[in-house]
Amino acid sequence: MNQPGETASAPGCGPVDSPVMLVGESLCHKCMETKEPFTGGSERILKASFKLADLEKADFFITNTVHCHPHSSPKDNRDPEQHELDNCRVHLRAELDIVEPRLIVGLGRFAEEALRSEAKDRGWRELPWPLVRSPRTRSAEATALLCLLHPYRVMTRPKDERDQYIRGLARALRWAFRQGSTR
Repeated sequence: MNQPGETASAPGCGPVDSPVMLVGESLCHKCMETKEPFTGGSERILKASFKLADLEKADFFITNTVHCHPHSSPKDNRDPEQHELDNCRVHLRAELDIVEPRLIVGLGRFAEEALRSEAKDRGWRELPWPLVRSPRTRSAEATALLCLLHPYRVMTRPKDERDQYIRGLARALRWAFRQGSTR
């Protein structure tokens, strides 16, 4: 039973053998209805990238740094607090160990902070942004990290910036699927 201020949680979802893991920040109110990350507004930006890459949302393992809706009321979408990020880190690490993706895409500043910390410990290489061409493969075992703005923030940007984001993300996704997972 949840205590006051606590909400239900939702783990990551998607195929555990996906070469791409998308990591958001926390589940918003809309996402808690479906128990699935990136449902609603910001999903439109991601779906545009998926379509350009000839992929679908179901092709990716999608999770968050915080696996719940860490808000005081169901419609309140605030930033996660440090104790919530710390409490959920073990779940994110477990998902990373299970999926072993070729490409990890951090979407938003809280995902970026958590994943950059993991990158130091795990030896991942970070891809530059904007991604104007496909990454060069250094090793068959290498995992790449790409940290981007949260798609919701991209929706408010000028069209040319949104288009650049969509094209660059699609390029990275295609590359990762050609490479396959690190298994």
